[in-house]
Amino acid sequence: MALKNHSLLVTLLGLLFTFNLAVSSEFVPVYLWQTGKSGESVPALPKLTRDNFGELIHNRLDENTILVTFAEPNLSPEDFNAVTQSGDRVFNSLSNIKEDVSTIYLPQVQTPVKAVFKFFGENITTIAAEDFKSEDIESSAIIIDLNDVQDDEDRNHMLARHDKIIVDIYDQLLKKYKNVVALFTGKQASWVAPQEVLSRKVREIPANAWIIKDAEFKFLAYATEAPIFQNYVLNELTTVKTEVQGTTLIATISGGNFVLTFKFGFDPTLDVGTYWYFESVDLVQGTTYSFKVPNKVYPPRRFSYQCTSQVFETTNGDRLSFKNLQIQPFQEAQDVNNFKFGDAYFCVGFTSPAIWSGIFITFLLATIMAIGLMMMMDMKTMDRFDDPKGKTIVVNVSE
Repeated sequence: MALKNHSLLVTLLGLLFTFNLAVSSEFVPVYLWQTGKSGESVPALPKLTRDNFGELIHNRLDENTILVTFAEPNLSPEDFNAVTQSGDRVFNSLSNIKEDVSTIYLPQVQTPVKAVFKFFGENITTIAAEDFKSEDIESSAIIIDLNDVQDDEDRNHMLARHDKIIVDIYDQLLKKYKNVVALFTGKQASWVAPQEVLSRKVREIPANAWIIKDAEFKFLAYATEAPIFQNYVLNELTTVKTEVQGTTLIATISGGNFVLTFKFGFDPTLDVGTYWYFESVDLVQGTTYSFKVPNKVYPPRRFSYQCTSQVFETTNGDRLSFKNLQIQPFQEAQDVNNFKFGDAYFCVGFTSPAIWSGIFITFLLATIMAIGLMMMMDMKTMDRFDDPKGKTIVVNVSE
């Protein structure tokens, strides 16, 4: 049973890889040029779908224009930078078509040959390059099949030969038609480049998370649970108001019988306007409790402050604790889409107790090893040994 499940898993992975490879090979480069200077805008998308590419071609055609598509069996963007053994570019002739011609290079287009077939349907003619004759062309769209690889040539020489064929056929069409739109592309990619995967870890918000957002985008706070004061959970603290006084921002969070006030400011000794710090943290419930604030905590202006277990304490031992607190004043967001935390400045310094413990143990072990090595190096062996057949060794006191 386990072997059967294993085989099924391998089969599924193989099918998934094959599907991904097939989808990736659908996107091929397209080099487009046409007579006259086109006023059409160039697509800014990194990838064009089949429908978008068809629309692009449709906007460049009229009743007096012929479309010619030069189709390689396979083509990739790297082929356009290839050179022959003599050092010449393989598409040297194609790159020289510049006079009174507008060009576009699209690095990734989804099956452009199929897009041409979809647009023209039965009004398209497909012929091999060696069979082309301009006088025989009657349709408004033709596809030149460049699948004529020879046994005695490598790929770069084949592309260089196709380069001359493309320019020769294009010159023949210019003698017969006033407007020509030409495409050079492939039916599939020569090789599939690895796709870049962008990922970002997203923190899942607990159901009972404590989130405070200022309507003016000047203050943002988060904790996985509501703050706790003397074993009392402050779930009522939900409403926030902010006020700016010079270089100080006051965030007042209220709810029920409690009012929690954070005061943040700039430190003028640390380059004004660059770093912020805690001025004070106060909690009012009939009585005002003033808590000691973290010392030597100066996050940059666009950074947030984060602490896994943040505890504010009064001189009398009253404690206000937060679990996984993250807080940021002086937000500069202009709308709700950009209203989010900046990079985190953690409350734990670089040299935490665990780091100091590791350094101390390492130093202790290194000291023990050094003393042991010195003792071993100071050991001396005997320079004389007792011979049972000879005289007995007499060791002088001086020795």
